[in-house]
Amino acid sequence: MTRIGIIRHGSTPWNKEGRAQGSSDISLDQAGIADAYKVKL
Repeated sequence: MTRIGIIRHGSTPWNKEGRAQGSSDISLDQAGIADAYKVKL
């Protein structure tokens, strides 16, 4: 059986500032990096 998971995007500095994202490639902040390691895809 195929498993499908839903993963939300990681945290970035712009998230905390309330800035719109999508047209620029913004790096993850430390919390976002930690979350990415927890997912381990």
